[in-house]
Amino acid sequence: MLLGVTDSCWLTEAGIPTLPAFGCGSLAVAHRPDEWIPAADYPACTDLAEAVVRAFTSLPRSGRSRAPLSLAG
Repeated sequence: MLLGVTDSCWLTEAGIPTLPAFGCGSLAVAHRPDEWIPAADYPACTDLAEAVVRAFTSLPRSGRSRAPLSLAG
């Protein structure tokens, strides 16, 4: 089991709005050299990030189409 911790409990207790700790990919490779997610998971990851930002900022959906994923450096 991989565990992590954030300061969110202390910030929330102090009355500071705090987003939950979350992210895409595996904790086994998170925050390490060569961190990665499968390319097939990328659209779901960006959709999740957009949904969280919009939920916390009340921004309307842009209606834009997503640019195709490029794995080229």
